[in-house]
Amino acid sequence: MINKGVFMKITREIKKALEKAVDDCGSVFQLSKKLGVSHSTVLFWLNGKTSNMSGDVWYEKVKPILAMENRGAYASGDEASGISNLQKVPVISFANAMGYDPTLEPIDSYAKDCSDELATFMSTKKDGYFALRVEGDSMSPVLPNGSIIYVAGGEFAENGDLVVAKIRDSGQVVVKNYSRNGSDIVLESINPRGKTFKWNTKEQPDYLVWMWPVIEYTVKARRQRWEKNVNKFS
Repeated sequence: MINKGVFMKITREIKKALEKAVDDCGSVFQLSKKLGVSHSTVLFWLNGKTSNMSGDVWYEKVKPILAMENRGAYASGDEASGISNLQKVPVISFANAMGYDPTLEPIDSYAKDCSDELATFMSTKKDGYFALRVEGDSMSPVLPNGSIIYVAGGEFAENGDLVVAKIRDSGQVVVKNYSRNGSDIVLESINPRGKTFKWNTKEQPDYLVWMWPVIEYTVKARRQRWEKNVNKFS
Protein backbone atom coordinates (compact mmCIF):
# COMPACT_ATOMS: atom_id res chain seq x y z
CA MET A 1 0.00 0.00 0.00
CA ILE A 2 1.33 3.47 -0.89
CA ASN A 3 1.94 5.62 2.16
CA LYS A 4 5.02 7.73 1.50
CA GLY A 5 3.47 10.58 -0.48
CA VAL A 6 2.56 11.62 -3.98
CA PHE A 7 4.33 9.92 -6.87
CA MET A 8 5.18 11.80 -10.07
CA LYS A 9 4.85 9.95 -13.38
CA ILE A 10 8.01 10.11 -15.51
CA THR A 11 6.49 11.10 -18.83
CA ARG A 12 8.23 10.99 -22.19
CA GLU A 13 8.75 14.75 -22.02
CA ILE A 14 10.32 14.56 -18.56
CA LYS A 15 12.61 11.74 -19.73
CA LYS A 16 13.71 13.79 -22.74
CA ALA A 17 14.33 16.78 -20.50
CA LEU A 18 16.46 14.59 -18.22
CA GLU A 19 18.44 13.35 -21.22
CA LYS A 20 19.10 16.94 -22.29
CA ALA A 21 20.11 17.86 -18.74
CA VAL A 22 22.60 14.95 -18.76
CA ASP A 23 24.12 16.32 -21.99
CA ASP A 24 24.28 19.83 -20.54
CA CYS A 25 25.86 18.63 -17.29
CA GLY A 26 28.32 16.31 -19.05
CA SER A 27 27.32 13.00 -17.47
CA VAL A 28 24.66 11.18 -15.46
CA PHE A 29 26.92 11.43 -12.43
CA GLN A 30 27.21 15.23 -12.69
CA LEU A 31 23.42 15.58 -13.06
CA SER A 32 22.85 13.31 -10.04
CA LYS A 33 25.17 15.52 -7.97
CA LYS A 34 23.30 18.61 -9.11
CA LEU A 35 19.95 17.02 -8.21
CA GLY A 36 21.16 15.60 -4.92
CA VAL A 37 20.11 12.03 -5.77
CA SER A 38 22.09 8.86 -6.42
CA HIS A 39 23.65 8.05 -9.80
CA SER A 40 21.57 4.84 -10.03
CA THR A 41 18.34 6.78 -9.37
CA VAL A 42 18.89 8.95 -12.45
CA LEU A 43 19.82 5.87 -14.51
CA PHE A 44 16.59 4.13 -13.46
CA TRP A 45 14.58 7.21 -14.51
CA LEU A 46 16.29 7.26 -17.90
CA ASN A 47 16.09 3.55 -18.73
CA GLY A 48 12.48 3.18 -17.62
CA LYS A 49 13.22 0.84 -14.73
CA THR A 50 11.52 3.41 -12.50
CA SER A 51 8.27 4.82 -13.93
CA ASN A 52 7.48 7.22 -11.05
CA MET A 53 9.50 9.44 -8.76
CA SER A 54 8.68 10.88 -5.36
CA GLY A 55 6.57 14.00 -5.62
CA ASP A 56 8.88 15.80 -3.19
CA VAL A 57 11.92 14.90 -5.31
CA TRP A 58 10.13 16.14 -8.46
CA TYR A 59 8.93 19.44 -7.06
CA GLU A 60 11.89 20.36 -4.85
CA LYS A 61 14.82 18.97 -6.88
CA VAL A 62 14.10 17.80 -10.42
CA LYS A 63 11.61 20.33 -11.80
CA PRO A 64 13.67 23.44 -10.86
CA ILE A 65 16.81 21.95 -12.45
CA LEU A 66 15.01 20.91 -15.64
CA ALA A 67 13.46 24.36 -15.93
CA MET A 68 16.90 25.93 -15.57
CA GLU A 69 18.67 23.53 -17.94
CA ASN A 70 15.93 23.85 -20.58
CA ARG A 71 15.23 27.58 -20.35
CA GLY A 72 16.50 27.98 -23.93
CA ALA A 73 13.89 25.48 -25.10
CA TYR A 74 11.13 27.54 -23.50
CA ALA A 75 12.32 30.62 -25.36
CA SER A 76 12.81 28.98 -28.75
CA GLY A 77 10.15 26.27 -28.77
CA ASP A 78 12.79 23.84 -30.04
CA GLU A 79 11.14 20.41 -29.75
CA ALA A 80 14.42 18.64 -30.46
CA SER A 81 15.63 19.75 -27.02
CA GLY A 82 13.02 17.56 -25.34
CA ILE A 83 10.61 20.25 -24.20
CA SER A 84 8.59 22.58 -26.40
CA ASN A 85 6.81 25.70 -25.19
CA LEU A 86 5.18 25.51 -21.79
CA GLN A 87 1.62 24.25 -22.11
CA LYS A 88 -1.28 26.46 -21.01
CA VAL A 89 -4.12 24.35 -19.67
CA PRO A 90 -7.60 25.34 -18.38
CA VAL A 91 -8.05 24.84 -14.63
CA ILE A 92 -11.36 23.62 -13.19
CA SER A 93 -12.65 23.26 -9.63
CA PHE A 94 -13.84 20.14 -7.85
CA ALA A 95 -17.41 21.36 -8.33
CA ASN A 96 -16.80 21.59 -12.08
CA ALA A 97 -15.28 18.11 -12.12
CA MET A 98 -18.25 16.67 -10.21
CA GLY A 99 -20.60 18.12 -12.83
CA TYR A 100 -18.79 16.56 -15.78
CA ASP A 101 -20.67 13.86 -17.71
CA PRO A 102 -18.30 11.74 -19.87
CA THR A 103 -21.17 10.64 -22.11
CA LEU A 104 -21.79 14.18 -23.39
CA GLU A 105 -18.40 15.66 -24.34
CA PRO A 106 -14.63 15.30 -23.90
CA ILE A 107 -13.31 16.53 -20.57
CA ASP A 108 -10.89 19.04 -22.14
CA SER A 109 -13.74 20.69 -24.07
CA TYR A 110 -15.81 20.81 -20.89
CA ALA A 111 -12.87 22.30 -18.95
CA LYS A 112 -12.29 24.97 -21.58
CA ASP A 113 -15.96 26.01 -21.48
CA CYS A 114 -16.24 26.30 -17.70
CA SER A 115 -12.78 27.63 -16.79
CA ASP A 116 -11.57 31.21 -16.51
CA GLU A 117 -8.06 30.27 -15.33
CA LEU A 118 -4.99 28.80 -17.06
CA ALA A 119 -2.00 26.97 -15.58
CA THR A 120 1.32 26.18 -17.28
CA PHE A 121 3.02 22.79 -17.32
CA MET A 122 6.10 21.19 -18.86
CA SER A 123 4.42 18.03 -20.17
CA THR A 124 2.89 17.99 -23.65
CA LYS A 125 -0.77 18.90 -23.96
CA LYS A 126 -2.90 16.15 -25.52
CA ASP A 127 -6.59 15.60 -26.18
CA GLY A 128 -8.39 15.12 -22.88
CA TYR A 129 -5.78 16.82 -20.71
CA PHE A 130 -6.93 19.41 -18.16
CA ALA A 131 -5.92 20.93 -14.82
CA LEU A 132 -7.69 20.67 -11.48
CA ARG A 133 -7.27 22.81 -8.38
CA VAL A 134 -6.95 20.63 -5.27
CA GLU A 135 -9.43 21.32 -2.48
CA GLY A 136 -9.15 19.99 1.05
CA ASP A 137 -6.28 18.50 3.01
CA SER A 138 -6.48 14.74 2.30
CA MET A 139 -3.25 14.92 0.26
CA SER A 140 -1.42 17.43 2.46
CA PRO A 141 1.32 18.23 3.19
CA VAL A 142 2.58 17.11 -0.26
CA LEU A 143 -0.37 18.61 -2.15
CA PRO A 144 -1.83 21.31 0.10
CA ASN A 145 -5.15 22.98 -0.56
CA GLY A 146 -4.88 25.12 -3.70
CA SER A 147 -2.29 23.01 -5.52
CA ILE A 148 -2.91 22.57 -9.26
CA ILE A 149 -2.57 19.15 -10.87
CA TYR A 150 -2.25 18.28 -14.57
CA VAL A 151 -4.56 15.37 -15.41
CA ALA A 152 -4.25 13.02 -18.41
CA GLY A 153 -7.98 12.72 -19.07
CA GLY A 154 -8.89 9.59 -21.01
CA GLU A 155 -5.72 7.67 -20.13
CA PHE A 156 -5.42 4.63 -17.87
CA ALA A 157 -3.71 4.86 -14.50
CA GLU A 158 -0.81 2.59 -13.61
CA ASN A 159 -0.14 1.05 -10.21
CA GLY A 160 1.47 3.71 -8.03
CA ASP A 161 0.06 6.71 -9.91
CA LEU A 162 -1.53 9.74 -8.34
CA VAL A 163 -5.06 9.86 -9.77
CA VAL A 164 -8.24 11.92 -9.90
CA ALA A 165 -11.43 9.86 -9.68
CA LYS A 166 -15.17 10.31 -9.34
CA ILE A 167 -16.94 7.96 -6.91
CA ARG A 168 -20.27 6.83 -8.38
CA ASP A 169 -22.43 6.52 -5.24
CA SER A 170 -21.52 9.87 -3.69
CA GLY A 171 -20.58 11.78 -6.85
CA GLN A 172 -17.48 12.90 -4.96
CA VAL A 173 -14.29 13.77 -6.86
CA VAL A 174 -11.07 12.76 -5.08
CA VAL A 175 -7.31 13.02 -5.55
CA LYS A 176 -5.59 9.91 -4.22
CA ASN A 177 -2.68 7.52 -4.61
CA TYR A 178 -3.76 4.50 -6.67
CA SER A 179 -2.70 0.90 -6.02
CA ARG A 180 -4.03 -2.35 -7.39
CA ASN A 181 -3.52 -5.97 -6.37
CA GLY A 182 -5.49 -8.20 -8.72
CA SER A 183 -9.14 -7.18 -8.37
CA ASP A 184 -8.54 -5.17 -5.18
CA ILE A 185 -8.24 -1.41 -5.65
CA VAL A 186 -7.13 1.17 -3.09
CA LEU A 187 -7.32 4.96 -3.44
CA GLU A 188 -5.30 6.22 -0.50
CA SER A 189 -4.86 9.62 1.11
CA ILE A 190 -1.45 10.87 2.24
CA ASN A 191 -2.90 12.66 5.23
CA PRO A 192 -3.85 9.94 7.77
CA ARG A 193 -6.99 11.95 8.55
CA GLY A 194 -8.08 11.73 4.91
CA LYS A 195 -10.48 9.07 3.64
CA THR A 196 -9.19 5.97 1.85
CA PHE A 197 -11.41 4.04 -0.60
CA LYS A 198 -11.14 0.27 -1.06
CA TRP A 199 -13.16 -2.09 -3.24
CA ASN A 200 -13.05 -5.21 -5.38
CA THR A 201 -13.66 -4.69 -9.11
CA LYS A 202 -15.39 -8.07 -9.48
CA GLU A 203 -17.81 -7.34 -6.66
CA GLN A 204 -18.27 -3.64 -7.48
CA PRO A 205 -17.40 -3.14 -11.17
CA ASP A 206 -19.14 0.26 -11.37
CA TYR A 207 -17.60 1.79 -8.25
CA LEU A 208 -16.08 4.69 -10.24
CA VAL A 209 -17.53 6.95 -12.93
CA TRP A 210 -14.05 7.79 -14.21
CA MET A 211 -10.41 7.80 -13.08
CA TRP A 212 -7.37 9.41 -14.74
CA PRO A 213 -3.67 9.74 -13.83
CA VAL A 214 -1.97 12.96 -12.75
CA ILE A 215 1.21 13.61 -14.73
CA GLU A 216 2.44 16.87 -13.19
CA TYR A 217 1.55 19.32 -10.46
CA THR A 218 2.42 22.75 -9.10
CA VAL A 219 2.52 23.74 -5.44
CA LYS A 220 2.98 27.00 -3.59
CA ALA A 221 6.16 26.17 -1.71
CA ARG A 222 5.40 28.37 1.29
CA ARG A 223 1.99 26.77 1.72
CA GLN A 224 3.58 23.31 1.46
CA ARG A 225 6.14 24.11 4.18
CA TRP A 226 3.38 25.45 6.43
CA GLU A 227 1.33 22.27 5.90
CA LYS A 228 4.37 20.10 6.74
CA ASN A 229 5.00 21.99 9.96
CA VAL A 230 1.35 21.76 10.99
CA ASN A 231 1.34 18.03 10.24
CA LYS A 232 4.57 17.53 12.23
CA PHE A 233 3.29 19.13 15.42
CA SER A 234 -0.38 18.12 15.26
